[in-house]
Amino acid sequence: MKIKSVKPETSQIVIKIDYLPGFRGGAVFPEYIKQQCGKGIIELGDWSEIDGLRAYSGGALYRQTIRLNTEDLQHKLEIDLGALVSSAELFVNGKSAGIKPAPPWKFDITKLAKLGENKVEVLIYNTLANNYTSIPTRYRGSIKSGLIGPVVLNIYQ
Repeated sequence: MKIKSVKPETSQIVIKIDYLPGFRGGAVFPEYIKQQCGKGIIELGDWSEIDGLRAYSGGALYRQTIRLNTEDLQHKLEIDLGALVSSAELFVNGKSAGIKPAPPWKFDITKLAKLGENKVEVLIYNTLANNYTSIPTRYRGSIKSGLIGPVVLNIYQ
């Protein structure tokens, strides 16, 4: 099925399935459901609290533009991602500021920042725990996922 129009906001999709007797739950699908997601809008917060992402194990890229002036650039600049699960890579103007597999989720961006608009991207990956909610397994873990925040730009005087 092809979606005819894309809305730049969150949407709910409902699928109605006529299933064969004896096939219930995930057994109605003969193989994994493949989702291809494009650009969209997602608020900071736990992915596992969003129905469509509860069983998602993988990554997501968050983007934001920040504006810096001459005075800002004379100080140490740091982006603090707040809380997140489970790893993060931060990019400023297309260059990596580093990868963090554990807290603190703080990145020094002083050398990457420039005057005016700066493109900031955060690549977040969660764990396989979310995927395990959709299959029979004895392996479990916390399914809390995503960029929880708050995200703060610290300018040290």
